[in-house]
Amino acid sequence: MLDVERILKEKGLNKSKLAELLGTDNRSYVSNLLNNNPTLSSLQKIADVLEVDVKDLFVSEKESVSTPIYIKDKEGNEKIIGYIDTDKIGFIFKK
Repeated sequence: MLDVERILKEKGLNKSKLAELLGTDNRSYVSNLLNNNPTLSSLQKIADVLEVDVKDLFVSEKESVSTPIYIKDKEGNEKIIGYIDTDKIGFIFKK
């Protein structure tokens, strides 16, 4: 999973500064680049300006920890209704 925002935070940067480092003043260009399927060439440019290896732009799924969220029905049976992504403290709900 691509995780450039973590590196930006670690380096005290934001997407606007990344855009500037990439030679554009268009922050939405960076957002679109990161939210779509960037090419290896684009990833290499980002890695170069952030002074990291391309592999560092990603977080391993194995490193990500998702904790299930349970509810109990009237009979006391537990059912998973979603997961908490403890790496990002975000919520991922099942449909």
